[in-house]
Order: sequence, then structure tokens, then C-alpha cells
Amino acid sequence: VERTQSFEPAWWGNVLVNATHPHIALAAIKTTNNSKNDKCYPPIHTLILGTHPSITSLHQSQYYGHPLNAFWYIAGDCLGFRRSLAVSEKTGKPYAYFHEHLKFGEENILDYADQLGRLVENGFALWDIVGECKREGSLDQSIEDEVPNPIRDFCEGSLDLGGLKNIGKSVKRIVVANGTTGGAYFVKHFSEWFMDGKILAGEDELSQRVFKSIMNKAKKANPDGFENDAIKVICVPSVSPAAASLSYLQKREAWETYCYTPGLSDVESWKKNQILHHINNTAKRRAKGDFDILATSPKK
Repeated sequence: VERTQSFEPAWWGNVLVNATHPHIALAAIKTTNNSKNDKCYPPIHTLILGTHPSITSLHQSQYYGHPLNAFWYIAGDCLGFRRSLAVSEKTGKPYAYFHEHLKFGEENILDYADQLGRLVENGFALWDIVGECKREGSLDQSIEDEVPNPIRDFCEGSLDLGGLKNIGKSVKRIVVANGTTGGAYFVKHFSEWFMDGKILAGEDELSQRVFKSIMNKAKKANPDGFENDAIKVICVPSVSPAAASLSYLQKREAWETYCYTPGLSDVESWKKNQILHHINNTAKRRAKGDFDILATSPKK
């Protein structure tokens, strides 16, 4: 079995600003702002982690590339677009799991590059827990001899991202996209991060259950509590088509509640702060200008 490697982390810098991410061609980006390099994007607030790309995703060079994976359908419902027609190319029949539940019509379909752009321009970033591994098939349970991605380095700002550092230091939450299995791989490779008191489980029932054991150990190791800016690690229902115990609506509700709503709330707060910052700077410049005018006015 050959070793496979995950994709580069996707964030607004390498998707929208310099378009160096392997999944992106500059000409494929269609945004409403033509001067992309001059646009100010929000800090990364949410890092979404898959486990490792499936065979389909690797073949297509797309995060969550399988047509029956729920990730982009849910993202579209939460961010105002539609992934696809949600119709099987082989049979011509709608995907029953999604089709009747999608919020937006065919006129809102975006291609993959623009879906990725919509996600990252709102402060979300994508990556995988496992950087490389051996795996027969696409199931997480089949992963062997894995090496994790340097996710802690990313979040602590020490990872060089195209000459830029400190980009990931703004991350407030890590969302593990593949349920309990993804959570188990995260704990396996990042237990020391919990033990250092720098990350902690989200308050939701699934995260509390998945991370119960490591959190009990971390609480004993940090009797004075976790750091004030500790990152929350949230385990959400798996978007994989293999995880069929929950309906699409149940998965979407969990993702919307614990990933997209808090993330978009962070963006709105950032936008308000940007406006206030602009107003304050304008007022200061005007005050200084008035002072300069008075200072240079001729004496009577």
C-alpha cells in the first residue's frame, strides 16, 4: 500500500490573496471584489480538520471531494451557496440524502474553487489531522503508520505559511469533522496539547464524550484551570457518506450550531471593530488637521 499525503492547509492567504494553494487557479476565482490582494480578510477563527483525504478527494485534488460527502452541502447551506445539483451522474436521480433539504437553488451553485473561496473569506481554514499514512481504501479505521500535520505549530503561529507566521494564532476553535474516529486520532497525536492546558473540549455532549478521558487527565495536570485563551476542540458528526446513522438535517444542525454560527459571529464582531477603528482614525486625523490649520493660521 502506497503512502498518501494530505493537502496543504487552505486559508484566505493562499486561496484568495496569492492563489498559491494547489487546488486553486487564479483565473478560477470569481469574487465580487476584483482587487482581491487589497481586500482585508478576517483573522482565522475556526480550523476545520478532516482525518485524511479519501481516495476520491486525492484523485480530484479537492477537500471532501466525494459527491456524497456532506461537507460542502452543509457549508453551502450555512454560507449562502449550493455545492451542486445533488443529482447522480450515473443514474440521473437526485441524491435523496441531500436534495430536498438544501436551502439554495441551482442558481446558487458554485464551482469548487469558489466554494473554497467563500469558506476562507469568512475566516474558516481547512486541513487534516493526518499528514501522511498508509491506508487501503478510504476509511479512517484503515489508517496505518500515520504522521500528523503540525497543527499545533499552525495554531501557535510558528508554522511558516508562504513567508507569513502568526496567521493561526487567532484560531478560537478547532472543529474535528469526522466524528468520534477523527476525535480519537486528534487525541492520539495532540494529547500533550491538552495536558499543557492550551486546548480543551467544547461544551457540547459529543465533544465532552469523545474527549472525556484526556480532559480528566488534563484537569489534574492543570489544577488552576486552563489558559484563558485556550482553543476549544469540537467534535461534530462525521460528514463522510459512510457515517449514515444521522440524517443530513441532524448533521447540518450540529455543524451550524458549533461551527458556522460562532464563526460567522466572530466575523461580524471583527467587521464592527474594523468600522470603529476606521471611525476613530478618521476622527484623529481630522482633529490633527484642524490643529494644524489653527497652528498655521496668521495672527491678527
